Amino acid sequence: MSICSKVKNINNNINSINNKINSINRINCINSITHYHSTTQLYFAAKPPKEKPSNAKAAAGGGGKEGGKEGGKEEGKEGKDKKPKVRGHIKGFLFKQFLANEGKLYEHPKLNGPNYMGSIFCPFPMNPYFKVQPPLSDRTREQIWNLYTEQGKTVREIGTMFAISLKRAEAVLKLKKLEKDVISQGGKIQKDFALNMEKMLGAKGILSESLTETLPQVGKPKFHLVDEGKDFVSDDAAKILNRPTIKEETLREELLRQQFTTSLEGKNENQQLRNVIEIGSDKEITNRRWAFRFKNVGENPCIIIRERDGKLLKADLPERSPLSS
Repeated sequence: MSICSKVKNINNNINSINNKINSINRINCINSITHYHSTTQLYFAAKPPKEKPSNAKAAAGGGGKEGGKEGGKEEGKEGKDKKPKVRGHIKGFLFKQFLANEGKLYEHPKLNGPNYMGSIFCPFPMNPYFKVQPPLSDRTREQIWNLYTEQGKTVREIGTMFAISLKRAEAVLKLKKLEKDVISQGGKIQKDFALNMEKMLGAKGILSESLTETLPQVGKPKFHLVDEGKDFVSDDAAKILNRPTIKEETLREELLRQQFTTSLEGKNENQQLRNVIEIGSDKEITNRRWAFRFKNVGENPCIIIRERDGKLLKADLPERSPLSS
C-alpha cells in the first residue's frame, strides 16, 4: 500500500470515530432533555430493587442456604442505608425553578430594605407568625435625644410624637447615653457600618406602635409535689386548680341540651316562635330609645322633645321647668 492510501484509511477511521461520538452526544442530550422536563417525583424516585443472587452466588457467599441468607441480609442492609442520589442536571433544574419563582426577588435585590426569605416582615419562612419591625434611623434617635435633654420632653410625649412604644423610647435614650459617653472618652463609632445596616434593614423615621403592650392575663404556674409511686390523673389536677372535671362539664352540657329539647317537644314552629313574636311586637319592651330634649341657647330659646317613635314636639311650660332650672 502506498502512503496516500494509508492516509486515506486513517482519515476514514477518524471520521467514523467522530460520527460515533456525535451520535452518543445526541443520545445524552435527548436523555437530559427528558429528565429536565420530567416531574420532581421521578427525580427522587428510588432505584429499582436488585435481583436476588443465584444459587451459585449464594453458595459462594457462605455455603448452602445459610450463606445465601447471610448474603441476602447484607444486601438488604446496604439497600436500606443507601439513599437515592440527585444528579447534577436535576440540581440545576431545581435551582432554575427556584430562580423562576421565588428567586426573582433575590436575583435583583432591593437596595433600601430587607430581602428576607419569607416576606417583607418575615425573616423565617417556616415561622410566618414571627414578624419584625424595622428599626429607627440614627437621625430619628438623635432627635429623640435632643428632645429629651434640651427641650425636656417626657418619654410618653416622645412616644406619641414618633409613634413608638414607651419601652422603645427608653431603650433609645439609654443607648444614646452610652454612645455619648463613649464619644466623650475618646472612642470611635462606626457610622458607615450603621448607615449600611439601616439600608439593609429598611430603617424608618416613624413607626406605628402602641405606647403600652397589652399582655394576656395569665395566672402563675402552680407546682404540686407528688410521690413517685402515686397516680396523678386529671381529676386530681382539677381539685388542685379548683376547676370542674371533664366528666362534670360534659354532664352539665348534656343536661342543658336535654332541658332545651324537652321544652320544645310537642310544639310546632309557630308555637316555638310565639314568645319571640310577642316580645318583638311589644313596643314598651323592644323600644329602648330615650325621650331626648334639645334646648336652644340663642336669643329665642326653644326646647324640642324627640319622642320614642321619632316625632319632634315643642316643649310646654311644665316640661321646660326641669331644663330651665
